[in-house]
Amino acid sequence: MFRLIYFYAIFLLVITVEVHAVNENTASIGVLAFRGEPVALERWRATADYLSEHVAGYKFEIQTFDLVSMEEAVATGELNFILTNPGQYATFETKYGVSRMVTMQTTGGENYPQFGSAVIARADRKDLQELSDLKGKHLMAVSPNAFGGYQMVWHELKQLGISPKTDISGLTFSGFPQDNIVISVINGEADAGIVRTGIIERMIKDGTILSGQIKVLSSRQSEDFSLKHSTRLYPEWPFAKLKHTSSVLAKMVAENLLAVSATDISAQKGRIIGWTIPLDYTLVHELLRDLRIGPYANLGKVTIQYIMREYSLVIFSFLMTLLILIISVVITKNANQRLVYTQAKLKDHRRKLKDEVTSQTEKLHQVNKCLRKDIQQREKAENTVRRSREAIRSLYEIAVDYDRDHDEKLNDLIALGRRHYGMEAGLLYEVVQDGFSLCFIDGDDRYTNDVAHCLKGLSAIDQTVEITPDHSHCNGRGLLAFPVVVHGNVCCVLAFVGDANNVHTGFDKVDKDLLLLMASWIGSEMEYKDARMEKELHKSRLIRVARLNTMGQMASELAHELNQPLTAAQNYIGGGIRIMSHGEGSTDEVLIGMEKALESVNRATAVIRHLRQIVRTGVPSKDWFKLSDAIEHIMEMLESNAEQLKVKIDYVIHDADAELWGDAMQIEQVLLNLVRNALEATPPESRVSIVTECTEELITIRIDDQGRGIDTEEGESVFDPFYTTKVEGMGLGLSICRAIIEAHDGKIWAENTTRGASFIFELPTSNKEGA
Repeated sequence: MFRLIYFYAIFLLVITVEVHAVNENTASIGVLAFRGEPVALERWRATADYLSEHVAGYKFEIQTFDLVSMEEAVATGELNFILTNPGQYATFETKYGVSRMVTMQTTGGENYPQFGSAVIARADRKDLQELSDLKGKHLMAVSPNAFGGYQMVWHELKQLGISPKTDISGLTFSGFPQDNIVISVINGEADAGIVRTGIIERMIKDGTILSGQIKVLSSRQSEDFSLKHSTRLYPEWPFAKLKHTSSVLAKMVAENLLAVSATDISAQKGRIIGWTIPLDYTLVHELLRDLRIGPYANLGKVTIQYIMREYSLVIFSFLMTLLILIISVVITKNANQRLVYTQAKLKDHRRKLKDEVTSQTEKLHQVNKCLRKDIQQREKAENTVRRSREAIRSLYEIAVDYDRDHDEKLNDLIALGRRHYGMEAGLLYEVVQDGFSLCFIDGDDRYTNDVAHCLKGLSAIDQTVEITPDHSHCNGRGLLAFPVVVHGNVCCVLAFVGDANNVHTGFDKVDKDLLLLMASWIGSEMEYKDARMEKELHKSRLIRVARLNTMGQMASELAHELNQPLTAAQNYIGGGIRIMSHGEGSTDEVLIGMEKALESVNRATAVIRHLRQIVRTGVPSKDWFKLSDAIEHIMEMLESNAEQLKVKIDYVIHDADAELWGDAMQIEQVLLNLVRNALEATPPESRVSIVTECTEELITIRIDDQGRGIDTEEGESVFDPFYTTKVEGMGLGLSICRAIIEAHDGKIWAENTTRGASFIFELPTSNKEGA
């Protein structure tokens, strides 16, 4: 029984670990701990927590390293990201394919993220004022591989003609943390020391040392950099991703790091003011190149490894030849020993040996020839694959870029094909009744007529067409063309053309397949554009049907709206006629009656005109309009309906001048549907309220009723097409409301209140069309 419980507990533990692994991935960040592991963990743990909170599905953890262990971790690929000094980054960039994402901004430079090195000495050392005073002195640094802790100063000393190895009496590398170097200089264990900028100020602030104990040799002043430094300034530490790290994850990390401000906890803990775009590290490479270190350690040198890498085939051939010669010599020696007794046999064996050597040499020549041919073919295939991969990646980027419209994508695609095939012009022709009509062109337009004439001279275009420059139809042009099929019919032809002196004619299968892919994508894009236009047309018709249905349902209310002013006008006119026929009353009284009759007729005319606008057809027209005007129009239309239902409508408009960009009639249709639904759901002697709230970015409209509310089971189903709780309802009203609001970049939802139900929708106050 105990064993069964034990195995069950292990099973639950494994399941829990697996579920956790599925739900949350771990991303490791390697940090160079130049002040020691505890300080590094305290400084950067908040950044890892910040990324874990903002990058969904990932948990970030900090791992600290010194210079040597950092390179070991990068080489084995156990990290996802690194934060290290620019010198080590430049080495990793060349050696391991590491790429920078953002650059750290410290509090030293207000307008430019940078840092340098400070050469320090005790304040009472009068003999140490400039870097040139270090000759014959004992100097302490972090490591020969430390960028800010040694290499910056090494470069400055080299500019002064000072060699740290020969002109310095003693050079000691103490390792991390750099704080120990400052303490060693104060204690007299070294004449001077090298630390990165900010260390001295941080130790003084922390109370580790006093401000008057240390001075900086050759101290420089900079307007945009307040920290003491002895060297020129270089770009700050980069936050970089390793080669195997996902580009999608790296993009999310970079976006969130760029969003960090100086007031964020992660920035305060990290003692930075934020992150900026990756800077140019040319100065770092110039320093490493001048010192012949990092990726430039073997610059100008010929090493064994270089020879083996570049001339491995020649060396292999030489060794094989030498081996054959050795074997031949051995065979010859043995033959001479065996044939010592007879001159005839010796001559015969010599002839055979000569033939054998000749045969082996010829075979070796053939092997080398085959190897060279195989290498050339492999290089050609790799180049073709590389070009095709780049073209397909560019094609994918064009296809998924939703910021480009249909025409921009076609232009970019044709330009991509022209560059890929090395042509001078890319063209897209529409197939018309009498030939071809040019739709798009990229490049030299001199070939337009030649290509159209060439295509017209072909009997049919239903597959890839490749025409050599000597073809009679193309006037000496090289042509590659393919049909574009839309809805099963050839509607366009994609063609690329070039001058005979510049175009090669041997397009391989990969090139033709890529042309097929481009033509297929253009056909799909055109079919998608047609389907989208047809969808918009159907949606516009459906919205109009819903408006007509609403007007049909409101026929009695509209009749009442028209009957009231017309009856009043009839009464006023009749009274005026009676006054004039009996000669009673004055002309002023008749004039007043006629004016009131005219007001009633104008009111009826306004109702009819507004009704015609609501049921009008055509493409939706977007413009700026006041939300308060739309609400008042709806209130006028529903006034009689509300009186019949004995329901009072209250509305509060917080900003009467608030404007929206969109189709005013469609927004009024939404308001009409929602307010009518509220009136029908509200019992007599109750109220329906309309409240608007405005911010700089959104306008919120809330319609509250005092009905029975929305059943929990209904939920979002109330917005589904053909869903209705009315006996004679079509189930399109709320569905069309949602379609209209979403077409205006807004959102709509429903919720229950203590007294009934609320329908709320939000609309942006501006957009990219109306802004």
